[in-house]
Amino acid sequence: MNRYRIIFLWTMLLMLAAFAAAVPYGFGQTTTDEAAVRDTVKSFYNAFNTHDWDKVVDFTTENWNHINPQGGRTRGRTAVLKELHEEHSTFLKGVTETIEEFDVKLTSPASAIVTVRTRMSAFTLPDGSKHEDERHIRTFVVVKQDGKWRIEQDQNTTISFGDKPAVKASYDAALAKKLGADEYGMRQYVLCILKTGPKDAEIKGDERAEIFKGHMANITRLANEGKIALAGPFGTNDKQFRGLFIYAVNNIADAEKLAATDPVIKSGMMVAEFTLWYGSAGLMKVTEISEKITEKEF
Repeated sequence: MNRYRIIFLWTMLLMLAAFAAAVPYGFGQTTTDEAAVRDTVKSFYNAFNTHDWDKVVDFTTENWNHINPQGGRTRGRTAVLKELHEEHSTFLKGVTETIEEFDVKLTSPASAIVTVRTRMSAFTLPDGSKHEDERHIRTFVVVKQDGKWRIEQDQNTTISFGDKPAVKASYDAALAKKLGADEYGMRQYVLCILKTGPKDAEIKGDERAEIFKGHMANITRLANEGKIALAGPFGTNDKQFRGLFIYAVNNIADAEKLAATDPVIKSGMMVAEFTLWYGSAGLMKVTEISEKITEKEF
């Protein structure tokens, strides 16, 4: 094999490797995988909050690595478990973490990155330092082994030490609580895009009119129940986008249940796509304001 042919073959191999690295993961992944990954990480927090680590083997790998907020690293499930038992029988005894934000990214058919933001209850370290209202971000590497998702590594980072800034003079605590706002005036929603469905062209006349009548009634009902913060149609477009909902719920599963009550979804005239969205809790006042500025109903 001459020198130029060898160079050519090596060049092709490098190009193929670069192409493979550039191709996004996601093949073979399902919403079932995402749910299973979430359940795995939730198992960790259930164990943390109950201080019962007896079932840790069910949701972690043997090579589990733990990185604490101070940068210390503990390698292997046995060592991590020993550390957790010591901490949760002393300064973390009775301490809980409340999940505020939960994000899952499936990076390959057998791996995922999970980022969770939490708020910890008060605790005192062995050195006597007190920690109150502390917030953390924990990043998990979750892998699929023998058909089951398990935690391979977690890294805990402190993002707030509980130093509370002065409260704004305009802050209304009662209103914030009513709207479900966090300290930044934000809350979790689910964004839903309605797209043209497989049955849309088949449904005409009185049947179509009746379905849209039910569609509008369903929106009104959910808005009055505080389940929809915002709704409205799209203009003409080439993406088959028909409408938008912002559901005032914390997860996609709950949004799917609400969407399933809509006649346009039931009939197949439209289909729904969902994604989590973090936005102003002030959107929860849209329905109330709309009532005051609406002259005619649809």
